[in-house]
Amino acid sequence: MRPFIIATAFALFLTACSGAGDIEDSPGASAGGLTLSDFIPGAFEFDQTGDEEEYYRQQERVAQDKIAACMAEQGFEYVPFVRNEDQFGFSMPDTQEEFVAQYGFGIATMILENQPPDEEAIEAEMAKDPNNAIMDAMAAAERDAYYAALYGEQPEDGFEEPTEDSPGVTVGAFEPSGCQNAAYEEAFNQGAEVAFYEQFGPMIQAIDDRVKSDPRIVELEVKWSSCMAERGYDFADRNEAQVFLLRRLEEVGAITDLEIDPEGMGWGYGGGQVEPGGPIEAAVKEIAAEEIAMAKVGLTCSADEQEVFQEVYREAEQRFIQENLAELEQYKKENP
Repeated sequence: MRPFIIATAFALFLTACSGAGDIEDSPGASAGGLTLSDFIPGAFEFDQTGDEEEYYRQQERVAQDKIAACMAEQGFEYVPFVRNEDQFGFSMPDTQEEFVAQYGFGIATMILENQPPDEEAIEAEMAKDPNNAIMDAMAAAERDAYYAALYGEQPEDGFEEPTEDSPGVTVGAFEPSGCQNAAYEEAFNQGAEVAFYEQFGPMIQAIDDRVKSDPRIVELEVKWSSCMAERGYDFADRNEAQVFLLRRLEEVGAITDLEIDPEGMGWGYGGGQVEPGGPIEAAVKEIAAEEIAMAKVGLTCSADEQEVFQEVYREAEQRFIQENLAELEQYKKENP
């Protein structure tokens, strides 16, 4: 499976600052201060109090409580348990400065980060789950019923036989069920954001194209590029700097089949072989060190940009909401 990383306007809109001041005479001024977060269930707002990691941990607590309630309705005990995600490599730094110091742009550094996690740490964290003891005390038949209630009935045959229309082995049709799936669907409203992008994505992309050509954004990129050049990094923009790192990674064999979107919207690549202690890992570490140094300079050159970005994207967001308010309200009704 080749990952494809896309910097869509959808993501930029989700992180638009909803705390910006009123925008006088803008096309979106009549949108009443609404943000896309008002229409997309579960979206984390840029200026929301607290950090994103804690926000999702809170959502996990909500999901765990829902699982416990659902299991109780079926006559089973389930103790809400939120794992320490630090053991699984999911914890992120609290500030932009801390992120850059650890991950740079998040390219070569993430390849190193995505190496197999510490199995002993994972097992130790999983062992803390109080539900293990509950299941261990059950007889086999009761445990099977518990699993069915928690995870749903599993198909007897996980695969379909090959057919003329579908040669080869295909994964059998299986609709997830059980308390766990229902709880996560409700707590995180999984699929709602995908549905949003399917309906509104092309329109948002058109707006994003206009935003990128906004003189204020263009000026920021020019200033950033000039600042970087003064410090020894000759890149036209941030995307070019990231592509430079990606090509370095491809050269050393850390990634394969690199594909760069010509519009600068993202990139795709296949996974290479990064053997622990091997020459490719050593090369990636060198690139990662260079990336962090580059990103630190880039952050210095990005000083005072945030307010401008927020203003421009906020205006675009408000304009989009005003122009599509009826459709957005209908979407919200269909995706409560």
